[in-house]
Amino acid sequence: LAEFALFPIMAFVASGYEHSVANMYFLPIGLMAQGEFVSRFSSIFNNLIPVTIGNIIGGLLIVLLHPKVEEKIGRLLMRK
Repeated sequence: LAEFALFPIMAFVASGYEHSVANMYFLPIGLMAQGEFVSRFSSIFNNLIPVTIGNIIGGLLIVLLHPKVEEKIGRLLMRK
């Protein structure tokens, strides 16, 4: 089962997209590492909130558009 999940995860990471749950881990780890100065305010408002909003919008679009796309594909296949 894990081998089937590996490729989509690698493709997601390689594409450079951000995921709010992953950022909830990486941002605090970066703050604890004390590399460059990054405040909690900037990490939350410049990254976590926009990424979370984007994830919500993307998820809604996928869920709402899936039945319509599936219906259109079904109609095209029935014609052939």
